[in-house]
Amino acid sequence: MSQTLRGLTAATQEISKMSQTFTTYLLEYKQEFEALQHKVFTLEANNQDKTDQLLMNLEIIQEKDNTIHIQQQIIHEQDNTIHIQQQTIQINNNTIHNQQQTIQEKDNTIHNQQQTIHKKDNTIHNQQQTIQINNNTINNQQQIIHEKDNTIHIQQQMIQNNNNTIHIQQEILQEKDNTIYNQKQNLQEKDDTIYNQKTNLREKDDTILNQQQILQEKGSTIQVCEAQVTQYTRQILRLDEETNNLERRLQNPSRRVVNDCEDVFREGGRESGVYTIYPNSSPAGVRVYCEVQEGRSWTVFLVRHRQTPQENFTRSWQDYKEGFGDLEGEHWLGNEKLNALTDGEKHYRLRVEATNLQGEQRYGEWQVFKVADEDNRYRLTLQQYNSSSSSLGDDLTYHNGQSFTTVDRDHDTAPFNCAAIRGEGGWWWGGEKGWFCGHAQPTSPLGNTDGDHHVMSWGYFTPGVNRWIGLSALKMALI
Repeated sequence: MSQTLRGLTAATQEISKMSQTFTTYLLEYKQEFEALQHKVFTLEANNQDKTDQLLMNLEIIQEKDNTIHIQQQIIHEQDNTIHIQQQTIQINNNTIHNQQQTIQEKDNTIHNQQQTIHKKDNTIHNQQQTIQINNNTINNQQQIIHEKDNTIHIQQQMIQNNNNTIHIQQEILQEKDNTIYNQKQNLQEKDDTIYNQKTNLREKDDTILNQQQILQEKGSTIQVCEAQVTQYTRQILRLDEETNNLERRLQNPSRRVVNDCEDVFREGGRESGVYTIYPNSSPAGVRVYCEVQEGRSWTVFLVRHRQTPQENFTRSWQDYKEGFGDLEGEHWLGNEKLNALTDGEKHYRLRVEATNLQGEQRYGEWQVFKVADEDNRYRLTLQQYNSSSSSLGDDLTYHNGQSFTTVDRDHDTAPFNCAAIRGEGGWWWGGEKGWFCGHAQPTSPLGNTDGDHHVMSWGYFTPGVNRWIGLSALKMALI
């Protein structure tokens, strides 16, 4: 390819030289022609031979011009051919470059394959070593098997000897079986005797069981009687206390009336327990539980804690009106009694003691507590939460101005019965939001988890922190 290019280059150079020579010749000839023309004009064109010669020269020039034109076309065609060849050379160069890259890639592939072959050679070598080791192991195992075959042969001989011994022992056992059979017959006779004795014992056990049932029935009767005696004793004590109070009032009309537990404390009742009070000088006494704390006596109206059996707070309007439960255990004092106690000139404040499921106890106080009468649906007045003396959050002010609601009397502000969906306990459900029943659930059943809206819980157990905390105990009292 390079030789062809050099040939083409040399031809091009030769043609260029010829073209330059020709051009020079034409210039010289043109000068002569102009000189001759001048002479012709000067000699009045009389020299015909020179004119003919000039025409001939012109024809020669024309032929040479044609020759030059033809040569220029040839040169142009050769230039095109050279351009095409140069493109072909470029294409060939690109092809050679691609082939070199392909060769390099194949070299790399061959190198990788050689490495793979080398690894496989190593693997084959290792496998051959493993095979050799396995062969040695097989040989050793075959030797061991041979030794075990010999051992088995010896053991078979021993087994044969043992079989003979067993045969002898079987004969001895047969004799012993005969002896055992005779002993079984004797035991059967003894079993019959024992069965008869058991029958007699069973009859005696039945007699004892009947006697125990009779004793149990008598014990139950005694327990019922004891409970009745206890109840009667409490009633007698209450009647005695009321009689004494009436006698004292008759003997001393100016004597101070015991309106609440604070008055009981002033009159000498310095221990927590059940006392009779006369709310707003009512002639009918009311039994309440008075709790003495720090030189004060609080009138308790709600107690919740774990006991057996658990008090049921899913009660009717009438039950919450009259009160229920054991004053020394779980109980609701009664809305009528709360109205009688608070609907007077004296102002009462509320104290709440709440204990979470982990045993942490917190306290909260409200300065104003009052319950209206039944005609006003026992409407609640609850105001002035004392944040400075309270460690328990304010879940109750929200209920200020609300009527009392039970499962059978819906007086709350929600479009549904809050008592029915909040554990079925009676309370002053609802508030200013209308649809929201409230954060506190003091009369719902006791539970074992936090975050449950159907068990006894407190929404703001920690002031300012809204998180439903389950309660294990709760007490509400007035002073």
